[in-house]
Amino acid sequence: MVRLIKSIVFHLAPAILVILGITAIVGPLNWQVLTGIAIGSLLLDIDHWLFVFIGAPNEPVSREVRYRLASGGYMTAIDYMVAHRRDFRRLPLHSVACQLVLAVGALYAIVQMPNTLTAGLLLGLFLHSVVDQAGDLNRTGHLHHWFWVTGRQAYTSTQKTYFVLALIVLSLLLAISLSQGVS
Repeated sequence: MVRLIKSIVFHLAPAILVILGITAIVGPLNWQVLTGIAIGSLLLDIDHWLFVFIGAPNEPVSREVRYRLASGGYMTAIDYMVAHRRDFRRLPLHSVACQLVLAVGALYAIVQMPNTLTAGLLLGLFLHSVVDQAGDLNRTGHLHHWFWVTGRQAYTSTQKTYFVLALIVLSLLLAISLSQGVS
């Protein structure tokens, strides 16, 4: 249970900091943007559940999670998933391909769509992916499992450059959203 709470705080804290920063600059945000960023900040981890039930149901971690769920231990299953999150590989939403789609989708939603909930949701998803990359870089010094969709392993220096670019893109998306009046 403690791991679950830490994980939620780890993913929501950057979203709260972004919201507070934007609020300090431009004033109160639209409730739809706030809701979208908060939901998006938590939603990216849905692919862990896809891994357990669809992507790799025969992996030991998947079997253990399903066993705990079948036994009625929902919180222990979630806690186990949080404790063993490094065992989840080839997650579709935790990839550079998905991150690029999120960046383009967020840009489109900010510039072309009047729906601020969608813009906030995509910004929150992208923010979560950047936060996860920062955590991975801090823990391991690389982003190898983010590049699985390329079929090749990128050099660590390339991965770090990509991360810096992702931070720049996130900053630009936030700046554009402020200039477009999404807030």
